[in-house]
Amino acid sequence: MNTLLLRRRILKVVDRHRTGRVLLERADSGRNLYSDLRELDTLGRYRTVNPKGSKEDRLSACSASIEERRVYLPESAEWLQAFLSEIAGFPNARYDDQVDSLSQFLNHMRHQPKGRLKITAEGRPKFERKRLRPRT
Repeated sequence: MNTLLLRRRILKVVDRHRTGRVLLERADSGRNLYSDLRELDTLGRYRTVNPKGSKEDRLSACSASIEERRVYLPESAEWLQAFLSEIAGFPNARYDDQVDSLSQFLNHMRHQPKGRLKITAEGRPKFERKRLRPRT
């Protein structure tokens, strides 16, 4: 997929889902996309990630979250079966982009301030930080 088409697709998904955070890999097309998208963004929702190690290593680093059942998926969604098949077949499946996205997201969240990612009534994710001090 060329960069212009990918940029349009990202903007469409961000608008459709009112995405609060978008992670872009600091690789060839990711750098250019980040620059372009950041210019259009007033909310600071784009971040770059610099994955370290192999895809297997990155998934292993966040596997505790999955094994401890701290990752929630909808009971039904048009994409769910393909997503689960890719995860179950990793690393021997033909495709692994969704596995890579999942591991990058989970690893990114591990390094965020403590809080909870909740799903709103509209089905959108919202990060709620724990309050360290009560409000006065």
